[in-house]
Amino acid sequence: MKRTILFLTMVGLAGASLAQVKATDPDAIVANINGEVLTREEFDRLWMNLSPEMRKNYELTGGRINFLDNHIQKKLLLQEAFKDGFQSQPEVRFLMEQAAESALFDAYVRDVISLRVVPEEESRAYYEQNRPLYRRPVQVRARHIIATADSANVINRTNSNATSMEQARTKIVGLAAQLEGNEEQFAEMAMMFSEDGSAESGGDLGWFGRGKMVRQFDDVVFSLEPGEMSEPFQTEFGWHLVLLEDRREEGFLPYSEVREEIREKLLEGRTGDIIREIQILTRDLRQVSRVSINRENL
Repeated sequence: MKRTILFLTMVGLAGASLAQVKATDPDAIVANINGEVLTREEFDRLWMNLSPEMRKNYELTGGRINFLDNHIQKKLLLQEAFKDGFQSQPEVRFLMEQAAESALFDAYVRDVISLRVVPEEESRAYYEQNRPLYRRPVQVRARHIIATADSANVINRTNSNATSMEQARTKIVGLAAQLEGNEEQFAEMAMMFSEDGSAESGGDLGWFGRGKMVRQFDDVVFSLEPGEMSEPFQTEFGWHLVLLEDRREEGFLPYSEVREEIREKLLEGRTGDIIREIQILTRDLRQVSRVSINRENL
């Protein structure tokens, strides 16, 4: 147990050091939560660690921005718990140790034991035989700045907040004039002035295909070329300004992106096989290990 805690502490320190290094690169920062930096690399890892079903659910309900909002809520509660010293309570400490061991056990079964049941060759063969299932439509990566008529509190660096649709239009038109020819400042301006949760990440909307946004938004963003900024435009949500960062033409999702989804599919109904592999391995390990049991202390 002590070894587990030491390992997690070292990982935590390494992660903190990495975050401090990357904090000097604004383009690498997705969010800053009371000084705790979340880099794009770390966020991508969290996103890809979701089950395929969870990712699909998020994609239907706001995508990566919604996932980021939920992650921030979780982080705020965790920070409050640490501030109160909640993690030092003996019972909580015990639960944290158990959770760490369970996570390690699950990851080892998933990434090592399950390969004895579904070898990598079988997963890759399934991918090649079913490539049409993994066709990827045209996708874009964009940033946006939005101003709305909603008078609710906003999360941006200047507390800038339109309270009517006319104010929203005036605000976006003014920002468009400032950014014309200065598109490299778009992310910073989004952090300062945008009126939705994406402000914290410089207006980053991640990758998305047609149909993920409202039709008026799609029509504008999919008409742009990478590096091009839109004219101000209106949707049912308010006034927008969009910068298209990149575009992926239609193709196939790479095997690396769908590997876990395929493995989960091929492992369905084979829980018994995995359990048998665990039993075989633990039996072999026990034969070469020193294990003693004091039954009188049970």
